[in-house]
Amino acid sequence: MARSSLPGVAALPIDEVLGDVRAALEVAAAVVVEAPPGAGKTTRLPAMLLGEPWCSGQVLVTEPRRIAARLAATRVAEERGGRVGDEVGYRVRLDDKTRPNTRLVFATEALVLRQLLEAADLPGVSAVVLDEIHERSADLDTLLALLVRLRQRRPDLRLVAMSATLDARAVAQFLGDCPIVTSEGRAYPVTIEHQQKPDERPLELQVRSAVRSRAQDQGDLLVFLPGAAEIRRCQDALAELPELEVLALHGEMPIEEQARAVRGRQGQRRVILSTNVAESSVTIPGVTTVIDSGLARVARHDAFSGALRLELEAISQARCIQRAGRAGRTAPGHCLRLYTKGAFEARPKEDLPELSRTDLADLVLLLAAAGLEPTELDWLESPPSGALLAAREQLVLLGAFGADGSLTDIGRQMARLGTAPRLARVVVESARQGVLDAGCRAAALLGERDILRAVGFRGQGQHQRGQHVVLGDSDVAVRLEALAEAEQARFDPGRLRASGIDARGAREAASLAQQWQRQMARSAATGAGALEPPSSLEESERRLARALWSGFPDRVAARRASGSRLVLSSGAQAELAPESSVQKAALLLCVAADFPRGQRSHAVVRQAVRLEGDWLLDWAADAVEAREELDYDPERDKIDARSLLSYGKVVLDETRFLASAGPQAGQVLLRAALAKGAAVYDPEGRLESLAVRLGLLREHFPELAAEASPDVAALLATADDDAAFATHALLPACELVTSLGALATLDLASIVLGGLPPKLQTTLERELPETWRLPGGRDLRIVYGRGRPPLAASRLQDFFSVTQAPRLCRGRLPLQIHLLAPNKRAVQVTTDLGSFWVNHYPELRGQLQRRYPKHSWPEDGARAQPPTPGKLR
Repeated sequence: MARSSLPGVAALPIDEVLGDVRAALEVAAAVVVEAPPGAGKTTRLPAMLLGEPWCSGQVLVTEPRRIAARLAATRVAEERGGRVGDEVGYRVRLDDKTRPNTRLVFATEALVLRQLLEAADLPGVSAVVLDEIHERSADLDTLLALLVRLRQRRPDLRLVAMSATLDARAVAQFLGDCPIVTSEGRAYPVTIEHQQKPDERPLELQVRSAVRSRAQDQGDLLVFLPGAAEIRRCQDALAELPELEVLALHGEMPIEEQARAVRGRQGQRRVILSTNVAESSVTIPGVTTVIDSGLARVARHDAFSGALRLELEAISQARCIQRAGRAGRTAPGHCLRLYTKGAFEARPKEDLPELSRTDLADLVLLLAAAGLEPTELDWLESPPSGALLAAREQLVLLGAFGADGSLTDIGRQMARLGTAPRLARVVVESARQGVLDAGCRAAALLGERDILRAVGFRGQGQHQRGQHVVLGDSDVAVRLEALAEAEQARFDPGRLRASGIDARGAREAASLAQQWQRQMARSAATGAGALEPPSSLEESERRLARALWSGFPDRVAARRASGSRLVLSSGAQAELAPESSVQKAALLLCVAADFPRGQRSHAVVRQAVRLEGDWLLDWAADAVEAREELDYDPERDKIDARSLLSYGKVVLDETRFLASAGPQAGQVLLRAALAKGAAVYDPEGRLESLAVRLGLLREHFPELAAEASPDVAALLATADDDAAFATHALLPACELVTSLGALATLDLASIVLGGLPPKLQTTLERELPETWRLPGGRDLRIVYGRGRPPLAASRLQDFFSVTQAPRLCRGRLPLQIHLLAPNKRAVQVTTDLGSFWVNHYPELRGQLQRRYPKHSWPEDGARAQPPTPGKLR
């Protein structure tokens, strides 16, 4: 094994391949390094670069998490005999331990990305090391694309991509077919044990049982848990095991406690309760047993705020395998998984790259501020085009991009703040409104986890959170009050616990707000274009609401009736949480919401601010639409008119009155009539009869349809479809009245006929008449129906002396005659009356005489005199 180049520092597996890395960087200026967790790549390799002849400047090392950057910098500084902040330092959000002469800087990916975008050539930087590249965060993928682009201008810049698990060939090819250096590390066998069946107990009880089951193991135990809250509960559950030293490891801890957890054992056996930071970024010596919950809190973009939120998720198979491997770094190990083998096999094989599953508005804005378009870059895996389009649409909505797609002054100010675009827009607008302090604090509170979510807040005599009571007009104001209380208590957790305030979250929100205030103080937004400070508390609250609305213009919501259901301006549904302080406002701005686990139907709004319709008229006159809507009221059988002022799907003002007859009301009545059916508007079937007649006319006289106007031709074209014909035929009548009752009194067929040209009306009446006058003076109705020939039905006696029935359409279409007995039932159906009298009547006559002896049944029906109208015998 190679020896460490540092005196008194133990050798690590990575030391064996450092020479290969040096050689690769001399030849190709880029290298991909594969090394398993615990090989020492994070601490040894970047430090080695400082001694290279080509390295006269700074070495930047990207880390996926703040805790990894802090711990790696601390470890390297100790190995080199220095202090953090001198030769070796770190830079994370709200914590910068570097000086101008610091040569090795460990930093989060987001901060290095911003540094690269602000100083495109990275002056003074000799090498960039991308650690844990397999995690494929959006920031890291963007960094990789920008660094490949930068190498065209700076061939002297060295790039190192490092990973524990990685498709090395794909990355090496992307970096110009650079060399791949592999460190085998030291891996011992690890036995895997799954639960036999799902365990429904609380997680801390499962962990306690698992720790007890490994009481005979010799090494330390590493327990993977989703977050700090679960770690605290497990610490309490394990307190009854005094033979064990229980340590925590997560990003919320002070750096000194984090460093203590990753040091080797000093005395009794240890149990380290860690978040996913110990998967790859941090190596803990002496661990021989891993207990894996299979869970992690994964950063997801919040759909409402655009900020990153940590959501509890089951991790992929690849991450489960990586966690198990932490048990075999120094000796054979054991991994106990708190889930079944079936649950493991049901998980996805690997995590998707973040670019393919996240909101890209922040990325698009940052690139635009640097004069770049995402489509101009070469990507290891291109972002989805749909996500890029959605990002641009959101930025246009926020005013960061103009209608022509160019970056606006507001967009440039937003990009400099380095936070989610929605929150950045709130900060920028608060400066313009003269409420910068409140705006920065409100945005910082929205960007962090809710400082009041864990327990109830008791401030200004308010009831404990979670009870359905009205606290005020703004959940944001409640949290601003809580933040002020936290500042007065100097963020002392003990003093704030009784008030239900998260001290650490409040401290971070206050620090972030101060940072933004300093940035905006140097911005033009606080110059001539800014308003004077508000003169009253009411005006201050209104201006803060204006700033919040600018970041959430699509989150305006109206309450449905007096309940908790909301409809947003986008049309989406939501529900106001009972713990919200805004329980009576009719119009709200929703600024924080989530989807309860297992529920995706609608969001639950946790924080809202009361709005007034007049405010939106002032703020967004172009977005407020004045329109008139008509609705049919079936109970009153009337058409109601509503004059509306609306913001998207949210109605700001409404006036109701009775509608007048006309084209608009006609369309509404038409829909109501069609929904009710022909039994309401055409009980005698006259429209259907007219449709059949027109269909026959079109069939037998096509020249008439060819000569007709477009409207008439369209009507004729629908003659074979009752619903389509009714739609055309009813509309003229519906425009005359405003109720179905009035519609039923109209002669709909006559109205339709009145709209036809005279020639077509004349031809229709002549060739396809509605009635036929019999010799006795009786007018017989001709019935036209779907799927059958035209027919006429009447008593047999009415047809005495008639030997030939009329033929329609110039003789092309025979009329079917239904001969009825006195009981009005057909005794014969024929189209040839002459043949009937000769061949069928004599036999029928005898039958009819016996059944109806009081009726006259002459021997020769063809010559008999028909009865006069009204005479039955």
